[in-house]
Amino acid sequence: MPIKPKFITGKDKKIEISKRVFTDREDYIQYFKDALYKNRNDEQNLLVYYGVGGIGKSSLRKEITKLYNEQIIHASLDFALPEYRNEETALYYLRKVLKDNFKIQFPAFEIAYAVYWQKIHPQTPITNASMPLLDESGILTNMVSTLGNIPIVGLIPGITSTVYKGHQYFKQWWTKRGEQELYNLPELEAKEILERLPMFFASDLKDYLQKYNKPCVIFIDTYEALLEHSHNYGGFFANDEWIRELIAQLPEPLWIIFGREKLRWMEIEPDWENYIMQYQLDSLSLADSEKFLISCSIENKNIRDIILNTSKGVPYFMDLAVDTYFQVKQKTNREPEVNDFAKNQSDVLDRFLKYLDKTEIETLKLLSVPRHWDSNLFRSMINEFKTGYPNTGMKELCRFSFIIQNSDNSTYSLQSLMRNGLEAKLDLDLLNEVKIFLFNYYNKSLDEINSSTISQIQEKAFLEAFYMGKDSIDYVSFKDWLDNMFITFNNAGKWLILIEIYENLILKIKKEKEECSEDYISSLNILGELYINTGQYNRAFELHQTSVKILKSYCGEEHPHYLNALNNLGLDYRLKGCFAESIKIFENVLEKQKDINNSLYASALNNLANVYNETGNFEKAGILLEKAISIIKNIKGENDSEYARSINNLANLYSRLGKYTEAIPLHLQTIETFKKRFGEWHPKIAVSYNNLANVYGQTGEYEKACVLLEKAMDIREKSFGNNNPLYAASVHNLANVYAVQKQFTKAIELYKKAGEIIKNTLGENHSEYAQNLTNLANVFIETGNLTDAFNYYDIAVNIKKKVFGRDSFEYAGSVKNIADAYETCKDYKNAEEKYLIALEIFKKDDNQNSQKVNEILYLLKEMYLKTGEREKLNNLKKRIP
Repeated sequence: MPIKPKFITGKDKKIEISKRVFTDREDYIQYFKDALYKNRNDEQNLLVYYGVGGIGKSSLRKEITKLYNEQIIHASLDFALPEYRNEETALYYLRKVLKDNFKIQFPAFEIAYAVYWQKIHPQTPITNASMPLLDESGILTNMVSTLGNIPIVGLIPGITSTVYKGHQYFKQWWTKRGEQELYNLPELEAKEILERLPMFFASDLKDYLQKYNKPCVIFIDTYEALLEHSHNYGGFFANDEWIRELIAQLPEPLWIIFGREKLRWMEIEPDWENYIMQYQLDSLSLADSEKFLISCSIENKNIRDIILNTSKGVPYFMDLAVDTYFQVKQKTNREPEVNDFAKNQSDVLDRFLKYLDKTEIETLKLLSVPRHWDSNLFRSMINEFKTGYPNTGMKELCRFSFIIQNSDNSTYSLQSLMRNGLEAKLDLDLLNEVKIFLFNYYNKSLDEINSSTISQIQEKAFLEAFYMGKDSIDYVSFKDWLDNMFITFNNAGKWLILIEIYENLILKIKKEKEECSEDYISSLNILGELYINTGQYNRAFELHQTSVKILKSYCGEEHPHYLNALNNLGLDYRLKGCFAESIKIFENVLEKQKDINNSLYASALNNLANVYNETGNFEKAGILLEKAISIIKNIKGENDSEYARSINNLANLYSRLGKYTEAIPLHLQTIETFKKRFGEWHPKIAVSYNNLANVYGQTGEYEKACVLLEKAMDIREKSFGNNNPLYAASVHNLANVYAVQKQFTKAIELYKKAGEIIKNTLGENHSEYAQNLTNLANVFIETGNLTDAFNYYDIAVNIKKKVFGRDSFEYAGSVKNIADAYETCKDYKNAEEKYLIALEIFKKDDNQNSQKVNEILYLLKEMYLKTGEREKLNNLKKRIP
């Protein structure tokens, strides 16, 4: 199946010691030649070269570029430069390269970029002075010259008047595709335009490539830098979503990606497997390794042999050996000898260090301890440990190729193999002393920390203090420090940072303590709750299962720790949509507690009430919530966050029952409590914004709903990224509001966006995904797209049947949705069949579902009147109250 795009148009310079030629990699070069020859303009073609640092990716890229001829359109993007990791900057740079080198025009992209720029800089008019995109030959320059700026209101008429006074190319572009592509641009929000920039860029480049039928190659280097925080910060596929969209929009070029890992795009869209060729770069062959050394002017064969034997073809070790060769020549003014070189890899570093000054060696060993450093930390460490190296000489030291300038341009780190080798040379007592110094250094930034004003500097300091302190400070003191920090960062909603820390802490505890230890169990539960808070439900489920199993074995089934873990597991089942299992667990937790006036008992009541609310058992939900609210009010008071949570649950129940005037003040009360306790940007505020917005949507106050939902989206994106089910919930709810207002284009776009996130994070058999498909199908019915509508209805109803069972309220509701759709389409036969199925299910609990029963009876009556089926109508009247 083809890959489909998301949107559719309507340090100082290093001193070179030797000149080193490219060797080996003939197969990899042939892969490029084959891919270029076979490249088609109608389907994506990706070539991925991956391997560890120092394996030769950069050299391969440079060698491939030598194969270009004048017919090949080419450009490259290197994510080693942090500014290019921003979508708009990267696309702007590619556009500049292609325009400057190949005279390719980008009118649609330039205008979209300008409108985006103006929307995020509303107080700054676009002029030649303020807008870097302007150049003499572009359409923007013509518009500014003609109109004075780029108008957002009246944009289309403004462009029309400009193009007909400008170059013939712009007239043809506007008539052919420009007006159609940009028609709704002024109505889009800045974020929506940003998401579409790849589409506009692709449209312009595609136009050129198809017109002149030229091959095109686009390189993307240092790809791992784009994903550098995504492994631990959730949403692994969010950072490069715009790259996938760009390639989906633009199948014409051959795309070549260099990085340290394989691409994993197939995990979110299996069809990528058909379009990606991935090759791992291995060590150099013996023959090519020797060729490389000869190219470095190492003529002594005995020296070459010992280097070959030691390096095993790994470029890092070969480069270090070559560096050693020239260090010997420069430092001793003699020709290197065999004895100057290591006989095994562990000695390679020793031989290199032998020709450095002692102050340089000691400083490098010191710098192997922190994960990274800046000039302030460098000076502090030199002053503290007195290595003899000048504390102002950081840049001079950073001349070595194994010192890497990081993406922020202000910090440096050692290449991993070098760092490990240098740290291993530190005396263990000194290593511990350095780690304690670093822990205290970072911890100073946390002295005045406040949960409502945590800065990025403090976030980084917390992480670094953790890594330095976990193996250097006595465990009791370290755990006390961490427990205090946990409270602060948890209250601030900094859950993603805490996840990274507790994932590492659990590994440490598991290694040093027994699995039944209190620290191990409590850390498992904490991490599980953090996973729940960030929407990582499957990970939470695995941890809580482990915790329950251990506690059951060591503590028994009535111990509070076991019951707390069991309560967490029940919450996992509920969030996974497995309601029958969660009900059994919550009832078990409640039954086994002897003291019912405690937070755990109230929590289980709340959790069970939420399940009943979600499955339509509203009466039971209300009784349980009243009990929970009473308990929490007595033990914690009305200003506690747990009390606010219970009030929020009650408000949700009122919303389901249509009691909106009772729900709204409770939601507002919850929001005020959370704001006072956690601040304006805490993720828990987003939950309350979502809930209140849903009520406003039901009462027709759409403007209020949209404002709240956009706030919730901003908070969740800032906290979790945009590939998270909690973020998706806000997107989905905003789509609901647009759908009610008949803004179907926006609604469909948002439903699909939310659905993709839900499917990727929760799975395609989750009730949330079923609800998303149902709402999307409802919009398709409104727009007359019946084929897609009924396809989505069928998928949704099958999910509901699998999750809830065929006798469930939720399944019956989905069947009724399909019946409503058939009735709207005047397919009365299928409508009747579905209404009767839903009716029989609702009648099994007529007292609970009497409203639904009466509604379906009424709908059947109206339908029989339309179809003139008198006998069915008379029989039905006997059943209508």
